[in-house]
Amino acid sequence: MRQGLPALVLSGLMTMPLAAQAPGPVRPAVGQEWTYRATVVGRERGEPTGAIAFDYKVATTATLVGKRGSEWEVVRYEKGAARPPMGPPMAVTRVWVATSAADYPTSDDVPPIALAPTLVGLPVAFTAIPKPGEEAREQFRLLGYPGLVQLNAIRRVTGSERIGARECLVVERQLADPLPVKIPEGPLFAVIEGFSEKLWIEAATGVLVRYEGRMIAKLGADGGEQTVEIEFRLALAGVKRLPPAETRTRRQHALTLQTTERQIAQLADAPDRAAATARLRTRLRDFQRRYPNSPYREVARRQLAALQEEQPPPARRVANLLGKPAPELRLKDLEGKERTLADFRGKIVILNFFASW
Repeated sequence: MRQGLPALVLSGLMTMPLAAQAPGPVRPAVGQEWTYRATVVGRERGEPTGAIAFDYKVATTATLVGKRGSEWEVVRYEKGAARPPMGPPMAVTRVWVATSAADYPTSDDVPPIALAPTLVGLPVAFTAIPKPGEEAREQFRLLGYPGLVQLNAIRRVTGSERIGARECLVVERQLADPLPVKIPEGPLFAVIEGFSEKLWIEAATGVLVRYEGRMIAKLGADGGEQTVEIEFRLALAGVKRLPPAETRTRRQHALTLQTTERQIAQLADAPDRAAATARLRTRLRDFQRRYPNSPYREVARRQLAALQEEQPPPARRVANLLGKPAPELRLKDLEGKERTLADFRGKIVILNFFASW
């Protein structure tokens, strides 16, 4: 069950300040980059992982690179770190282009933004700005996964609140069906025991200014059952403007890395895995060479690191070493004297590495 939990992200890109950053509404436009900062805390308990707590600090940039009808084309770049109960922080970096929830990533490495499918199209929360007192029924998919069944929800505008210079509508969403809600999905199941969302939407623009979400669910499979509790808070941190050429470049780089990420995920089914891996390595090295200043270079670096773990079969690894110099080693012998392989050049050397407890 652990792989189905959210992984998070943070980003910071150096761009030009937006002139309209001064008090007053900033309407979304192509070439803008919106930055949100968030905190996600949660815990899981149950089998097979036992009790685990997680705490993430997150920032997400949404760069508006185009528009298709009423939908924005958004390059999402998320980079962040999670500190598990033990061990060093875990960093995750992702980038993709999305125009709607249908374009949202569906891998196990989905960021916690998936807790709120409404947020997929940051910074615009709603195409049609809700009105004070409005109530609407709608459907959404649990955790943003397109493969899961749709849930019924009721969305209400419950008031207004001023956040800085922005006059915001307060929008709340609850499940329409009585809790708990059980969702069977083949060998898996989820029982939602608690769910709530609260959004602060700028009344003049429909821009998301703040978000709070909470979910409690039991997730089960043949391997056991876990209870997961997640709380997610997000707030708008700033808006920047990109030059037109930079906007086009961001889109191009994001599409390249998004395609590469999908192909890495499909390597296991490739007819010639070694050749496919080699092609992806070449593409990523070429990306790093041609675009050393790309804001998404960390994504390329992580993808390349993942491919470096793709090892050939043992027999092929041995064949690749035949006739080549052995790597330089510097070790101490049984008498404590330091030796190197060069000391035994021209002789047959057998190295025996062992350990005892």
